Amino acid sequence: MTPEETLAAHNRGEIELTAAEMAAVELSLAVKKRLLEATIDDFEVAVDDLKPHI
Repeated sequence: MTPEETLAAHNRGEIELTAAEMAAVELSLAVKKRLLEATIDDFEVAVDDLKPHI
């Protein structure tokens, strides 16, 4: 189960999470968000680098 699926199931009341499990899910989601932001930043830099050549 992915962190997103785990959180959704918890929010629907289908599963119970301990405080430690919830913290792990939240940390995993925060890391995924930061990696996505870094990827977007890298893409924007690459596009800016290419603009003079287009």
